[in-house]
Amino acid sequence: MDEAVRFLKAIKSSDKTLLITHNDGDGLCSGAIVYTLMKERGVEPDVKITNVMKDITGLEGYDKVIMTDVSPPRVPKDERILIIDHHKRKEKPECPFVNPAFETSSVPSCSALCYRLYEKAGGEKNLKWVALLGSYSDRMLEESLPLIKLTPQEKRTYLIGGQLDPALTRTTLLFLAGYLQKDVSEDILKIMIESIEKEDPLHAWTEKHGKAKHLYRIIDEAEEETLRVIRECKEKTWKDARLVYVHAGKTKYRIKRLLVDYLRLKHPGKVVTVSVDEEEEASFSTRSPGPDLTRIVPEAVKGIPGAVHGGHPGAYGTNVPRRYREKFVENLARALSKPF
Repeated sequence: MDEAVRFLKAIKSSDKTLLITHNDGDGLCSGAIVYTLMKERGVEPDVKITNVMKDITGLEGYDKVIMTDVSPPRVPKDERILIIDHHKRKEKPECPFVNPAFETSSVPSCSALCYRLYEKAGGEKNLKWVALLGSYSDRMLEESLPLIKLTPQEKRTYLIGGQLDPALTRTTLLFLAGYLQKDVSEDILKIMIESIEKEDPLHAWTEKHGKAKHLYRIIDEAEEETLRVIRECKEKTWKDARLVYVHAGKTKYRIKRLLVDYLRLKHPGKVVTVSVDEEEEASFSTRSPGPDLTRIVPEAVKGIPGAVHGGHPGAYGTNVPRRYREKFVENLARALSKPF
């Protein structure tokens, strides 16, 4: 972490800087925290929002590049790049990085890591609530609290019974729009940055009929589409593998997250996976209550050309060419039927 702090402190206002972050709630909170630090240091970074599983391109012409909550398959050996991440990787990147997944199985959210770096680098604001939102969104609140270090008064403000205050969860609902429609993630990041500037954790909610109106409309429409899929699509199960699978086909919105949350609550104790068709790919979202998906999914994609994947032990994303959709599911069932 000290190397990352030195990297951040060394960025000059004259440096052409690129901030790359993931398009989920944890990534957007991470990006908002680092963006705020850069602004406080007189830096106006360009921002790119991407998917954690894809290679990163377009780094030419930048003096500094900061990646938050992204773990691209190939990272060039380059001292201009700082990676702040928590996804499990096979090999350490050959550039400055922070990633506790190399050292421990109890991994905090990336937004908690970014908050800690923000504080160590001399950040001026109390952004603990931003780190809490990102941690809750990534289902890593418990693992992240030791890094966020709430005071007793802050615990009474932000938490109830160790969980995020329901009032704050109104803001996390906005992150769902970024899952559902990729091209609105930039709008969500802008609202989060505004929230920080106004020091208002519920700014996104107060803009429900204003700047965020189109985002809440996406959520409402996607929920209706999800209910239709639940009514019409059949569940496929493997008893010995404790696996439940639903293929939603081509959908208007990327409703995998809504579907997989429905299935994991309907089938406690089972691994659930959902796929949707996206152009030439089948895109999967998988959740596990026990088996480590960072070991199981890499085994399931063996022999499938063009597969890209990444995630955490309990939540994992995978894209495969559509013609290999059924093969991936069968491989996943086979991998889950083995002792673990």
